Amino acid sequence: MFVPKTPKIKNLKHVDLVSPHDIFSDSGASEVDRNTAVIVRMKAGSCTFHDGLTFHYAHANRTDKPRRALAIIFMADGTTY
Repeated sequence: MFVPKTPKIKNLKHVDLVSPHDIFSDSGASEVDRNTAVIVRMKAGSCTFHDGLTFHYAHANRTDKPRRALAIIFMADGTTY
C-alpha cells in the first residue's frame, strides 16, 4: 500500500524501527489522510520502485512462511549520509 502525496512532506522525524512512532503525527504529515492509501497488488517475486519518502506498508504476514524483502537505495554520486 502506498499513501499518495507523501514524498512532498518536509521535516519528517527519523523512524526508529525498534521504537517506532506514528509518522502521521509528524509536522506536515498530520494533514495526510492515511485512509487514502492505495492497494498495489503484486505477485510473489515482483518488485516496486518508489521514492523512499513515500509512506508505504503491507498488512501483517499471516502465513507460516517469512516475508522477505530487499531494499536498494540509490543516492547521487557525492552524497554524504
